[in-house]
Amino acid sequence: MESFEHCNFWLPLTRNGGLLVCWGERTLKCFRKSCENEDERYHCQCVAKATFSWPPCCVTNLQVNWRPIESTILEKEDQLKEVEHSSVQKELVSNRIAVENCSFCCSCGTKLLVQRHPKQLFDISMVYGNLEEEHQTFSSESSNPTFHFELPISGHWYGGAHSLRQFWPTERACLELGPYYPFDNGPQGLCGLVDPSWVSSEGLVLSVDPFHSKFLHIGLHSPKQQKAARQWNIGLENFAKELLPLADSKVQGNELLQIEARRQYDLSSITHPLSNSSTFYTVCPCLNFVLGIEADVRKATERLLDYLPKCNKSKPLHALIEQPIWTTWARYKQNITQEDVESFAQEICEMGYPHSVLEIDDRWSRKYGDLRFDETKFPHPEKMVQKLHKLGFLVTLWIIPFADEDSEAVLENDASPKKYFVRQTCKESHSSDQIASTSSFRWWQPTTVKALDVTNPEACEWFLEQLYRLQKEYGIDGFKFDAGEPCFLPQHPTFRETLHIPDEYTLYWNRNIASKFPIREVRAASRGCQSYVSFLRLFDKFSVWDFDNGLASIIPATLVAGIVGYPFVLPDIVGGNCYDDRQLNEELFVRWLELSLAMPSVQLSVAPWQFSEDTVELCRELIASRKKLLPFIDDAMEQSLTTGWPMIRPLWWTCPKLSESWTIDDEFTVGDTLLVAPVIVAHENHRDIWFPPGTWQFFALLDNYTMDDRIEYHGDIIGPCWLRNFHTPIHILPCFRRVV
Repeated sequence: MESFEHCNFWLPLTRNGGLLVCWGERTLKCFRKSCENEDERYHCQCVAKATFSWPPCCVTNLQVNWRPIESTILEKEDQLKEVEHSSVQKELVSNRIAVENCSFCCSCGTKLLVQRHPKQLFDISMVYGNLEEEHQTFSSESSNPTFHFELPISGHWYGGAHSLRQFWPTERACLELGPYYPFDNGPQGLCGLVDPSWVSSEGLVLSVDPFHSKFLHIGLHSPKQQKAARQWNIGLENFAKELLPLADSKVQGNELLQIEARRQYDLSSITHPLSNSSTFYTVCPCLNFVLGIEADVRKATERLLDYLPKCNKSKPLHALIEQPIWTTWARYKQNITQEDVESFAQEICEMGYPHSVLEIDDRWSRKYGDLRFDETKFPHPEKMVQKLHKLGFLVTLWIIPFADEDSEAVLENDASPKKYFVRQTCKESHSSDQIASTSSFRWWQPTTVKALDVTNPEACEWFLEQLYRLQKEYGIDGFKFDAGEPCFLPQHPTFRETLHIPDEYTLYWNRNIASKFPIREVRAASRGCQSYVSFLRLFDKFSVWDFDNGLASIIPATLVAGIVGYPFVLPDIVGGNCYDDRQLNEELFVRWLELSLAMPSVQLSVAPWQFSEDTVELCRELIASRKKLLPFIDDAMEQSLTTGWPMIRPLWWTCPKLSESWTIDDEFTVGDTLLVAPVIVAHENHRDIWFPPGTWQFFALLDNYTMDDRIEYHGDIIGPCWLRNFHTPIHILPCFRRVV
């Protein structure tokens, strides 16, 4: 790591939002009115310590610039006493005055700015150079303005990002320090949802502003041991590597949250398409985040959600909530044809399974980017859609922001001055003569493609026209928007409008394209997408039981999404995607279906009728039983639309001070009134269930359980408590309704 000058900085971590700063021998303390003390006294309680690391510079000429009218400087720690509220207002003593904002300047030009955020959070900025200048260029390696911030992990942490191996609480994963933007299984295991925001069981709330934190690198509980070099690969080879992040049960972490703003994505141990990219090089490096503390983890989450962009206020189409979404992907993969689609739809109806959407996935077009049906595989798409509509299906198509380099879309664009696709800067220069026409790159399929320039209004209009044409000509009802992660962009990408951070590509894909269609799902999201995403689909799941992107990872991933502002999660395909020709067994399929029943929506592709007759009948009954859960789901959705709160909630939501609730990763509540404890372990016919405070009763989904079961399941359960060894035969999804 680079050589830094270090300083200790006591952050605004008091139960009442006070700020305490220690810098060498000088101490600055900031207060705000206590909302707990009846005598309205000011006080400050220190609960955590953080370390800032600065670029090499001389810190002896540290200056303190007071912005507020009122300020306090206390030379010694023991000078802090309880200060009467009246004396602060009426008798301003020079060394006892409340402060709201302050800034620190180092002789090298680095500045730390601390401001009170309007939403009762402290806004902390670290900027290299003049605060008023947005763009500066640094040519000397000696002036590498890397800002490094560390905060010891205390308690349990929640939020951040989706990863291939998903854990709850978040610190159970040892996330290695590395680039922090949406990936398709990134070098540290990051996936499509990334938002650098966390809350803790102690009430801490911390959110980095990615738009004003350049070349963001983050590590959470990063492994202490020497780490192997990490590289982001393409397609199948990307999944042949070690699954990350590592679990804290397997490796010792450093117990730190590490946040870095760098000059470039230049961390030598990790390579990815934007490594050493010149695209964002001239933007003035800075690190900005807000931080505060609330009374408990729920209030911290509410504060975070109040700070983040508001969630989309349009409720997903109710048909997609009430009935399953069916997709061709897991069953047919790329071999899909019109005959397959029509046959699949007919089978679904004949087997008596309910349905809302039939999603035609990859590959319905001949060339990626040419948004027309493959005439060989789909000779009569209009008639096909008409048949599907008559059977009661809505029809959606799979869409990506890529086009084959030999597609008509790319060839026509390259021959014109339109520039609808992302270009590439050939050298370390931004002059127009150094920019190629368009830039090709590899992705997860074995073709070479180019990316739509989603910053170009004309390109977006052209792309939307193709989608509207599909709706008009064939009756397509909506779209599945896949990809959108900036990890697929070529090195040194150039856009019509300047992108300040890679995450903005994901934001533009959602805002300028996907959000235009009421029936949609997306899989990539970053800061700002909260306002445009309806259904957020989880990353393609593997057909396995455990946390290695299998069944056990669904609840943690759904809870993480809710913490950072995405209440409506589509938990991917029941049973997983059956990659590597993995055989899906009946037990895993049924347990996966049971978990999905209590989620915002259910998505199927593997046909239940490929299993035994008993399983076919059981799955049919389970899907029909979702009607009993819809009142809970609808109520929770309405509350989420109003408040922005998660729809699928961690158990600590109603009891945030009970430590037993902080680490439970295999239960959740739908709203506050339905507790769900699915079975996520193979061959498990009993499980322990923890209940939050309240009176709970078993909520039966199926009526065909035995008399012995009926005796066991009935009766009041008074929480908080553990119910040990609860009987969970294959047909039982443990659900409990709060009655008091």
